[in-house]
Amino acid sequence: MKKLSSFRGSHKLRQFLSDAAFRRHSDENLNRRYHRGTYGRYISGDYSGDIMQVLEYDLHVFNGFRPETCRELDVLCRRERQSNDNLHSWGFLEKKLGLPEWFLRVALEAFKRLPYTEPWPHAYVWPAQLLSAIPVGRDMNPILGFIVEKKLFGLTAMLPSETPKEWIARHIDVLDHDRWSEDACVLVAKLRSMPDRPS
Repeated sequence: MKKLSSFRGSHKLRQFLSDAAFRRHSDENLNRRYHRGTYGRYISGDYSGDIMQVLEYDLHVFNGFRPETCRELDVLCRRERQSNDNLHSWGFLEKKLGLPEWFLRVALEAFKRLPYTEPWPHAYVWPAQLLSAIPVGRDMNPILGFIVEKKLFGLTAMLPSETPKEWIARHIDVLDHDRWSEDACVLVAKLRSMPDRPS
């Protein structure tokens, strides 16, 4: 696994992203507009979105752009990926956030499975709590060993031949269990115990 630096060493970026996620959770109007605090599309009358779209949107806002519609966001994202060696969405976020693809996929699966209500962390607060807990300037790949050792979310070791997508797909049947809230708390506590890398 390639070594990365979370938030590319930027305290400002972590603060911006976690603040944006917290505002979505705490703003009643945003909660009505955005399913689980996300951006997405209305499909058959239901709002559909995910945490990855939120991060892509907020990265654009951080860099001075503010897409007003989903289509405008899609165009902006495609243009950005093309200028970054045609990276897919996961690769783009990995590069821009300094967070490994496997970590982002675990965050998304937790987001999809956490309950809407207590016990904490429920789906509304998960993005803000996770982002604010990640230490700045650290390589998150060693955290995979902790997740596997503690059997968080029912995950086992990634095989050398597996991509992060294949690894998550192999665990889909066991991911949906009753300990998501508890395991999410354990992961956040572990991340909070790790100091930021000195500047």
